[in-house]
Amino acid sequence: MPSTKTVWGIDVGQCALKALKLQWRDGKLRALGFDVIEHAKILSQPDADEQALIRSALAKFLSRNSIKGSTVVISVPGQASFTRFIKLPPVEMKKIPEIVRYEARQQIPFNLEDVVWDYQTISPPSAGPREVEVGIFAMKRDIVADYVSDFLAMKIEPDIVQMSPVALYNFLRYDRKDLKGATILIDVGAENTNLVIADGDRVWIRNIPLGGNNFTAALAKEFKLPFSKAENLKRHAAESKHARQVFQALRPVFGDLLTEIQRSIGYYTSLHRDSRIEGVVAMGNAFRLAGLTKFISQNLGVEVLKAESFPSLGDAEALGAPLFRENVLSFGVVFGLAIQGCGLATIGTSLLPPEILSAKVMRRKRPFFVAAGVAVLGAVGCFGYDQVTTYRQLAGGASEVTKLKRAVDGLMSDNQAQQVKFEEQKKLLVAEQAKIGGIEKLVGNEDYAYEVLRTVWEAWPYAKDFENYDSKRDKPPRSTLGIIEMLSLTGHYVPDVRAYSEMGVGAPVPAAAPAPEAPPPEGGAPAARPALGGMPGMLVEIFGITPRTGQDGLKFVSETLIAGLKRCKRTVQIPTPGAEREVLAKMPLTGVFRNQPDYKDFAPRPAPAGPAVPGQPAAPAQPQVDKGNDFWFKAQWVVEVGPLRDDQRRQVFSEILAITRKYGLDDCRKICLTEAEAKALDPEKLKELDREATALAQQWLVARDELARVAAEGVIKDWSKEGAPAPK
Repeated sequence: MPSTKTVWGIDVGQCALKALKLQWRDGKLRALGFDVIEHAKILSQPDADEQALIRSALAKFLSRNSIKGSTVVISVPGQASFTRFIKLPPVEMKKIPEIVRYEARQQIPFNLEDVVWDYQTISPPSAGPREVEVGIFAMKRDIVADYVSDFLAMKIEPDIVQMSPVALYNFLRYDRKDLKGATILIDVGAENTNLVIADGDRVWIRNIPLGGNNFTAALAKEFKLPFSKAENLKRHAAESKHARQVFQALRPVFGDLLTEIQRSIGYYTSLHRDSRIEGVVAMGNAFRLAGLTKFISQNLGVEVLKAESFPSLGDAEALGAPLFRENVLSFGVVFGLAIQGCGLATIGTSLLPPEILSAKVMRRKRPFFVAAGVAVLGAVGCFGYDQVTTYRQLAGGASEVTKLKRAVDGLMSDNQAQQVKFEEQKKLLVAEQAKIGGIEKLVGNEDYAYEVLRTVWEAWPYAKDFENYDSKRDKPPRSTLGIIEMLSLTGHYVPDVRAYSEMGVGAPVPAAAPAPEAPPPEGGAPAARPALGGMPGMLVEIFGITPRTGQDGLKFVSETLIAGLKRCKRTVQIPTPGAEREVLAKMPLTGVFRNQPDYKDFAPRPAPAGPAVPGQPAAPAQPQVDKGNDFWFKAQWVVEVGPLRDDQRRQVFSEILAITRKYGLDDCRKICLTEAEAKALDPEKLKELDREATALAQQWLVARDELARVAAEGVIKDWSKEGAPAPK
C-alpha cells in the first residue's frame, strides 16, 4: 500500500540540484513543491570545488524548504554503478536470497564487503514457476559514502539511495503507462547519458560517457570561447541569431550520440530478438538544443517525445511556475526517486549503506529507550527519595541532598547557557550561508558585471575641449574642463544596502554594522525609520577628481556621473518617510585633492638636476600639472543583484512593446532580429531600433538576449492585457 508521508526526491547533478516533493493522498499522487538550485560552476570544471558547491546548494535548499517528517530519497549517478540481470536456475522461492548472493559474488567484480548492493526479482507475471529473472544493483561502498556524506554533513538523512537510471525506469513505468512496446528513454546529463529500455517488465540500462559538456566543448572550440561563454551560448542557442552556425558546430557531437544510441539498440535487440523499439522519450536540458530531437527522430525512424509534462500529476499548481517549466526535462530522476519513496515504484531497491540505515533506525528508537530509562530512573528516584526522607528524619539533616541539588542546578544552568550560545552561532551560520549564496549569484552572472561597468562608462562625462588642452600653456583653462579623472573603482557584494542610506547620521557605516538612528528633534520623540528588511546588493565605489573646484565641481559631478548612475533602473531605491525615494547613487565624501593621502602620487616633482647621460645635455623637463586644488570625491552606487524580479520583467516587457510598436514590428519578440528580419528593415530604422534596444538593456543591467526572453515570457503569459499595447 502506498505511503501517505510526504516524500522529497533530491538529485544533485553536475549543473544543478533538483528536488521534487510528492504525496499520495486520497488515492492520488500530488505534487506539493519543487526546487532548482544551479551551481555557481559545473562540478566537473577543473577549478570547481565539488564538495563546497554541493553543500552550498544543499544549504540553500534547506533554507527554502522543510524536510521535517518527510521521507528523503537521493540519487547516485549511473556511471559509478553496476547492474546485472540474470536468470536463476529452478529453485524454491525461499532459496532465492541464497542463490542471488552466490550469483552476486560471481557477477560483481569486487569483494562483496567493498560494495553496497541490492536485488529485486523482475520476472513478468506470465513467467512460469521455474523462470525467475533478477536484477542486481551495486556500487563501491566508498563511492556511495562519498555521495551520502554531503547530505549527512548538512543534517539531511536519506531514507533511500537509488541509482539515477533505475529512478528513470521507475518514472517511465509510472508516468508513461500508455506507451506500447519497447521504449527507450534517453536522458542527456552534463557528462554522461543514461539509456533505459523498458520493454514490458523487462529493463535494460546502459551509460554513455557523452553529455552536455561535449556540446559545450564543441562550441568553445568552434567559436574560440571560454567554457563559461560557450555554456551560455549553448543554453540560449534557440534565441541566438547564429542558431544555424551553432547547429553546424554541434552536428559532429549529435552524430557521436546517435551512433552510441544505435549501437545500444542493436545490442539489446540481439539479446531479445522479439523486441522492437517503438517509442523514444527524451529527457535532459540538452534536448532544448534546436535540432537535436528532430535529428535523432529522423535517424532512428521513431518519433521522439520530449518529457515536457507529467500526466500522472495532472495540473498540479506547484508545477505551474516558469522555473519548473524551464527545467522540466531534467526532473525525470527526481520524479522516479519521489514515487519510490511513496511506495509506487516498479523497482524498490536501495543502496543506502547498512551502517547508516542502522544508525538511523537507532535514532528513531532512541525516544522509546529514553522513555524506558526515565521510567526506571523515576522508580529509583522514588525509592531514593523515600530513603533520604527516612535518613533526614533519623539524622536530622539534609546536607548531602542539598549538595546534589546545587550540582544539578549548576549543570542545568550551564546547559541553558550553552544552548543560548549554540542558537547564536546557528544564526551567524545562516547569515553567512545567505551571504555566500548572494556572492555566488553575483560571480556566476558574467553579463551582469559587464553591464554594471558599461553603465559607469556611459555615465562618465566626456569633454571635446580636453582633446585640445595644452598643459604647457594651460589653455583652455584647466578649471573649465568638463572631465573626471578616475583614481580607483571597486565593486563589493553587500548583504544589506541600508548601511549606505543617507537616513543615518554622517558618513555611511560598513555593511556589517547597522545604520545609526537619526537623532530626535529637539524636545520630541525619535524619528521612526521605515522597516526596510535585509536588501542585498552590489556596491560600486568610485574615487575621482575633477579640475572644476568647490561648488562648481560638486555640481558638475552630481549632474554628470551621479545623475547617469541614477538613471539605471536597477539602482536601489530606499523608501523614506516622505513621498520621495532615496536613490543610492551619491557622494558621501568630498574635499580638496591636496588634503587626500593619494595626492602625493600626483604632486609635481622637481625637474632632474644635471644631464641624465654624461656628455649629453639634459632633456627639458615636461611640465607637470598641479592637481592639488582639484575637487576630490568618493561616489557610492548600489545596484540590485540577481535576475530581474517579476514586477521588473513586466515593466521591461511594457517598454519592449513600446519600442517594437514605434518601429512597426508585428511581434515584440523581434526585439532581437534574425538576420533575415534585419535585412527587411530600413537601415536607418534598424540602427535606431538597435540603439534603443541596447539602451533599454543597459538601463536594466541585462544582456540583449534577455530582452528576447522577457518578450517571449510576456507573450506566453499575456502581460499585454495588463495595460501595455498588445502585438499584432
